[in-house]
Amino acid sequence: SASVWAHSEALRLIATKVRHVQPRSQVAPLSEHRGLLRKHLAVAVTKKRATPRHVVVAPLPAAPKRDHYRPAWFSKIRASVQHSSNRVENWVTTIQRGELRLPKFQRSFVWTDEQILLLLKSLFAGEYVGSMLLWERYGLPPSSELFGEIVVEAADTGSTYYVIDGQQRLGALATAYLSGRFYLDVQEGTFSTTDGPWKMPLTMSFHSSDQINWFRAHARQHELDEERVFDCMMACITMLADMEVSAILLPSHWTRERVVETFVLINTMGTPMARED
Repeated sequence: SASVWAHSEALRLIATKVRHVQPRSQVAPLSEHRGLLRKHLAVAVTKKRATPRHVVVAPLPAAPKRDHYRPAWFSKIRASVQHSSNRVENWVTTIQRGELRLPKFQRSFVWTDEQILLLLKSLFAGEYVGSMLLWERYGLPPSSELFGEIVVEAADTGSTYYVIDGQQRLGALATAYLSGRFYLDVQEGTFSTTDGPWKMPLTMSFHSSDQINWFRAHARQHELDEERVFDCMMACITMLADMEVSAILLPSHWTRERVVETFVLINTMGTPMARED
């Protein structure tokens, strides 16, 4: 309360004035101390009453509401192209579900094992490998798609995507993860197409139950420390889970001509760099 605060404030002020202990003969009479107390008490109460408890700030006036004008091209472009980034294992699963299709104008898969290994090495190191270009489509008939070495039977799943750019990368990932020919050395963190000690098939990277069975059997087969194999495997699984590839998603209402124009713009309109650049 104000009275309690005023008393304490007055006593503090008196204590400030009478700091040093004086001889009994020099101590002022009690009546003088009482008068000093009343004086400071009155000053303290006046200060307390004059001090505002809360500062009220007037709110800023609200901006007037109105419909903002947008040019015709704004909503058309803003709502058109989307960008997506997905984990590699999710792209492979999308291929398996038949949600990606290859247009007839796409060339066949031409990448070598060396190119696939280089792609895996770049992704494992967290490097950017370019964005794929996908075009959303609806009502496509069932078809048989070939992604690298992997044949996928694509049913009519409603929404699907044509792969306009990125077939070689997607085919390389499908081949690496599903063919059973590619291995990851869990001790060295390197990829190869040869089996051996410490080398885990990439097909094991999807299912935790397969991973547990693999590291135990692999340690026994090659007489390796089971705990060391497990720790190295888990470190590699973590790195594989962080591998991502981005994509540009074109909407279904775009015409074929506009899609081709975008593809040409992305792939051919830049100025080639000389080697010395």
